[in-house]
Parts: sequence; C-alpha cells; structure tokens
Amino acid sequence: MKTYPHRHLPGVATPEAVDEAFAAVEATFNAIWLNQPGARSRLQRVWGREDHLANLELYTLGQGILSLRAHSHDDWLKKTAQTIRKSPQSHGLITEIITHATLRLGDQPFAPAPQKQPGYDFSLTSSGGDEYLVSIKNHDVTDDAKAFSRQASQLRKAWRSRLTHAKRSLGLTVAAEEPMTEADFEQVRQHIRGPNAFCQEKTMVSRHVRVRTAPLPYASGELAHHPVSDLVLVLAPASTKEQTRFAANLRSAAQRFKNVPRHPQQWRIVHMRVHAMADIAYLEQLANALLQEPDAGIDAIHIHQPTYARDAEGRSLIHHAFKVAATPHFAIGRVNPLPLTMALPVGSVGVEPTRLVLTQDGEQLGNVPPNNYVFQRGDIYRSFRIEEGASFTLGSPAAGVREHLSGLDVILSPKGPPESDDLLLV
Repeated sequence: MKTYPHRHLPGVATPEAVDEAFAAVEATFNAIWLNQPGARSRLQRVWGREDHLANLELYTLGQGILSLRAHSHDDWLKKTAQTIRKSPQSHGLITEIITHATLRLGDQPFAPAPQKQPGYDFSLTSSGGDEYLVSIKNHDVTDDAKAFSRQASQLRKAWRSRLTHAKRSLGLTVAAEEPMTEADFEQVRQHIRGPNAFCQEKTMVSRHVRVRTAPLPYASGELAHHPVSDLVLVLAPASTKEQTRFAANLRSAAQRFKNVPRHPQQWRIVHMRVHAMADIAYLEQLANALLQEPDAGIDAIHIHQPTYARDAEGRSLIHHAFKVAATPHFAIGRVNPLPLTMALPVGSVGVEPTRLVLTQDGEQLGNVPPNNYVFQRGDIYRSFRIEEGASFTLGSPAAGVREHLSGLDVILSPKGPPESDDLLLV
C-alpha cells in the first residue's frame, strides 16, 4: 500500500491508519483529478495542502470511504464520487460520506438510500422492525458571509498597502454593532487612508463601526522592516437572513419526507451539519418548536457543528458539538429503542460548542457571541540572521495568523498553515 509520511498525524492515528485513509481518498477520487491545476472543488483544494488541518479533514473523509467499503456500498460510493468530481459545489455529498462513518444505531451502521431517492439519504431497519430514515442536510455559510469575508479581505489589502507605504507594522481591529454593509467597509478604508490611520485610540468611523490600531500581539522578538507585519480582525453581527435561513432549511429537510409512505414503526430523522459560527442553542430551540407542530412529519433532529479549535496549550483538534431534539413518541414508541450514536474518527465531542475568545495584550476580553461574522488574518515577519547552530520554528500562533522569517533578502515561510481555520470538508 502507498504510504503518505507527510500526512501522518502523531497522537491522532497510527501511520498505518492514516496511510489507509489517504489511499482510500486517492483511489476513490482519482489522483489525476485530485492534483488537477486550478482546482475548483473544496476537496481538491484541501488535498493540495499538507497542513495539520487538511490532514485531519482528509483522514476523516477517508474513514467515511472505508466505512462504506466495509459495508459493501461500493456502487453508491463510486456514483457519489463521480457526482462530486463533476459538480465542484456538491459539498453535501461529502457530508454524506463522512456521516456514514459516524452515525450508528447501537452498533449498526446505516445504509445509503437508493440513487435519486428524493425523501431521505440513509436508512436502517432494526431487529425489532423499527425503520429509521435519515435526511442529511448541510447548512453551509451564506452568500452574505462570503461577501463579508471578501470585503474584509479587501480591507486588509488596503491596510497592508498603508503599512508598507509608512514602513510600519501594526494590527487593526474593526468592530461593528450591526451587520456591516459595503458602505461601512468603504468608510473604514477611507479612515485608514487618512491622517489618523495609526491612532491607537478607538475611533468611530460611522454610527456603529469603530476601529482601533495596536501593536501586534504575536510580535515577540525583532520584527523585520520588510515586509511589514500586520493583523486584521473584523467582527460584526451576522446578517439577519442567517436565522431565517436556518429555520427554512430545517423546514425544507422535514418536507423532503412528504412523499415517502409512512407506517407506525417508521422514524424520520433530520441530521443537519452547520457551520462554525452558527448559534446551535438557537437551532435547538427551532428544532423543538418544529417537532411540536402537529404536521411536522419528523421525529428527531440532530444538529452537528464541527469546528477546528485550539486548546489552552495551543494544540489543534476538530471539536464536534451536538444538539438533539426529539418527540416524546420517539423516546417511548420504538419497539427496540437502541441509542443513536456518533462515532467520530477523530477529535473531541460534546454538547457545547467551542468558544471564540478575544484577547488583548495576553488578557482575555471575552467570548465572541454566536451568529457573528469573524475575519482574522495576519502575517508576522520576524528578522533573522543565519548563525551556526541556529534553529527556527514557524507556525500559526492564532487562527489565520502565519509566521515568517525575513533577512538577507530571503523570506522563509512554512509550507502550512492554511490562510484560515475554516473547515472545508468536515
């Protein structure tokens, strides 16, 4: 079997398990397609990276593929992989592959539904005759969230240009009390082009947007004069459309079952994967409210929120938060009420989501509330000299922040980490 030594995950899985998972991904999706130049799909982009986050995501996907193979679902897997290759935006199918490796009734795995089955994605019939139908729903980031990231990236480009012209290295924080519009971002850009751009006092640039510059928090040691170093953090409440879309997606998933014939021992479950900034406590409330409706048509809702997190020691892992809502009948009406479980290939599991903590000068300022957009990117260039016995460690001191070395007209950068800690597959 082919080995992938650059993909190994010490402390997470054995080298043999990692090699098997990566070989499964490569065999399923085709090495030529995975390494295609100008990759458009998320899977191709993640495959092209070799950082810890990419390896965790690909290992998780590989375990899903191995699970499907182990239970003789090769035909479904082959057709699903073909669809993913032809449709770069078909992320929901990646979610289905990964879910197969995790969702269990007791120790029994679910089986994929027949191709073009419009009502559900997985099914299982227990020894007691209970039939379980599961609809997999992937609630990804919205166009509004993508527009926020795009505007924030443009803002950072303007900030780096201003710093380069002034030959300074500073951080910029932008905080809004309401969702930010294009006009708000333009006002911030006008501010950083102006004479007070480097003022380290909080400045209101509009009715609800304030900015502040500050020394870089991860700049221990001497910073290089060129290139300049920067860190841009933008915080703003999410668009009000986000909450409306969550409710609509839950209702849409329930409606998928409408044309599926029902019998008394059939149980219908919606399994929804949501993005990192979703408010899953609010989603749990929505789920319980929907299940109380007389014509809900479903019996349980699982909410799954995976996030890439760092613990207090700076170690990185994928954390899986779950919320479960169910009708009383689901709890007491089943003939053989085995528990529905999630056996994750890698990472931590809990009922509480990860916390996004704001810090300043080493002090914690508080948590970022859920349902907020967050953009953080930075590049720290440290000055270095080549001396006998010298060694350097480069990494990512915080999400979206990368370290580099600059000296003697040479810039050294790590092969990873990724530009952000966003999960693209899991």
